[in-house]
Amino acid sequence: MTVAENALEITTVFYSNLIERNPEVLYFFNMANQHTGEQQKTLAHGVVAFGLYITNLVVLERFLDEIAQKHVALSVKPEHYSIVHDNLMLSIGQVLGDIVSPAIGKAWSEAITALAHILIEKEEHLYQLHEKRQGGWRYEREFIVSKKHMVSEDVLALTFQPEDGYSEGFDFEPGQYTTIHLIGVDSILSPRHYAITSKIGANEFEIAARILPNGLMTNYMHNTMQIGEKCLLSAPSGTFGQRLSPQKNILISGGIGITTMKSFFDYLGPEKVVKVVHIERSESKHAFRDYFLKSKVEYDFIYTNQNGRPNVVALAQELFDFGGSETHYHVCAPPYLMIQLQVELQKAGATNINVQKYSPGAPKNI
Repeated sequence: MTVAENALEITTVFYSNLIERNPEVLYFFNMANQHTGEQQKTLAHGVVAFGLYITNLVVLERFLDEIAQKHVALSVKPEHYSIVHDNLMLSIGQVLGDIVSPAIGKAWSEAITALAHILIEKEEHLYQLHEKRQGGWRYEREFIVSKKHMVSEDVLALTFQPEDGYSEGFDFEPGQYTTIHLIGVDSILSPRHYAITSKIGANEFEIAARILPNGLMTNYMHNTMQIGEKCLLSAPSGTFGQRLSPQKNILISGGIGITTMKSFFDYLGPEKVVKVVHIERSESKHAFRDYFLKSKVEYDFIYTNQNGRPNVVALAQELFDFGGSETHYHVCAPPYLMIQLQVELQKAGATNINVQKYSPGAPKNI
């Protein structure tokens, strides 16, 4: 019986310990992911991966970069890592008992500490980059809700302006997200990450959120959040846009994944995007539809209420026949669709595939 074999149980116990012993860190957690088990699974996978590749961390470089980006988006600080270390070591001992010899305990303690040092270094580098960008900042900054408008029948766009009066533009990378913390509202609602849909250089941030039946934060945004309300926003984070091609790109999205593709298209323009594909339940639910139609880009909008779900094998082959091997294919969609498209695009011959699932709380079907 090893840590890897019991990783999910250990991480489940870990979060229970963390919440009981250090409730102040609840500020950093999406509690909806706690209730669904998503957070525990993510940490379990990370613990196993780190244990497997501790002597060859190059394999995990992209994985660690994404963790660092998420931590920076949540304003995690170096002092929080000792809290994680102590609670994780306690949980390993509680789950494995006497199997954890002094030598095993020492090895895992050193491994967790080493991982903390790696992430602290990466995160400090990102914090410094964020501060140096135009309009940039470290940790969180107070913004005011300045506009609310619908971009489809169930997708709301919200605009935020800095409370401190800054009126020049904000620099960030295409496809990045900001993390929103509500002020003076039930902590279970936030934090939440949202793709930025405003253009790079704009003097405000826009995000778009689809209302979900059981979505506490999206229901709050749609029905309760007021113009003039203050929120805390993180500096833009994320690596998804770092793999865009300077030549040819095809943008593929499902559901609210269209928000990231809008950011990509804003950045690349019609000269570098050869096609846009979006899969949605219906035309009325299609966010930013008019924006793409006006751009004159080649497009394929697939509405499943009319023709059912697309044949992913046929769609992938059609896209590869259209784009070829030199095109970069970017997919932002629910996990089931993203994984199928990635596999079938690879089978068709595509080698430059960039994928990202947009939300663990998103609907499983489109």
